[in-house]
Parts: sequence; C-alpha cells; structure tokens
Amino acid sequence: MGNVYAGNSSHWKRPDEEITVFVSPAFRKGSHIFRYVEPGDLRQKPIQVIKDEGRIHLTSPALGTAVTAKIFMDAAPKSVSVNGKHVPGRFNRSEATLEIPLPRHVPIEVEIEPTPDSRSSYSYSSTGRGE
Repeated sequence: MGNVYAGNSSHWKRPDEEITVFVSPAFRKGSHIFRYVEPGDLRQKPIQVIKDEGRIHLTSPALGTAVTAKIFMDAAPKSVSVNGKHVPGRFNRSEATLEIPLPRHVPIEVEIEPTPDSRSSYSYSSTGRGE
C-alpha cells in the first residue's frame, strides 16, 4: 500500500471525472479486490468482484465519481441487476464486453447471471480513467 499525497488531488478536482472498471471474472470461483482512492476525500474504497456458483458479483461502497463497469464475457448475460433492480446492460459482441453504468452516491451491488454456455477466464479487475 502506498501513500496518496494531497498534491495529487489537484488532478482529480474535475467535476466531470469518470472511471471505467474493467473486469475479467474467473471461469471457476474466484475473487479480487481493487482499492480505489476517491477524488476529494482521499479514502480507499474497495471495489470487489466475486465469481461464485454461476454468478458474477461486483460490490462497492458509495462513490461520488461516475463509474462504468466493463465486464469481459463471450456472450450476452442471461440477466443483470444493479442494487436489486433489473437493468439491460449493453453487450458489445466485437469487444466481448458487457457495459453497465453504475449509480453514484449509493452502495453498489451488481449481480450478473451469464448464459449457461458462457465462459470467462480469470485475469484481473482494474480501474482506469475514462477519456
């Protein structure tokens, strides 16, 4: 774990700041936690991805930054819910990704049920700035 110095926060004060979380879930069971430092409050916020019995879960505490999750999948999912509500998501066949915009200022719980024949390979989950 490193230090985040107050001087770095000057780069994060844009109100239009947005991040994209790229997720490549495990084919079998697995989990990963990425610690995101929220602009403004400089606190670590864990973004967790869990692959369990046939479902993919992404959870996070409330974030003030606009977040889009891009989940690598080889087929459109059977269902997607964000905080208990069904959402359509947007599957991009050429990129093999499911794109889900996430709500701001509330804890996030995403559940994805892949189609039965869908396969995923575990590599990582990471975060990058959306441009």
